[in-house]
Amino acid sequence: MDFRHQLAPDRHQQHLDNAAPTLAPDREGTALPGQSAVYTHTLTNVSNASQTFALTARASDGFAVAVEPTSVTLAPFGGSAVITVTV
Repeated sequence: MDFRHQLAPDRHQQHLDNAAPTLAPDREGTALPGQSAVYTHTLTNVSNASQTFALTARASDGFAVAVEPTSVTLAPFGGSAVITVTV
């Protein structure tokens, strides 16, 4: 199994500053059939307002993907959360 995934925060609430959050690091990898790969990312709010995000992910070739948490509210100016993606 070879896959890449993209985790894209979907803006749930608009605030004064429309600065996009950062999501790091980029990840890609491989796993043997029947095994899962787990990736950890950090989502950081770089705007001057608190922001809430609904989180979704897709993997290439239709692999099942789970994201935890599925929603997060981040404080302004560097508020962050750890996001786990299992493919």
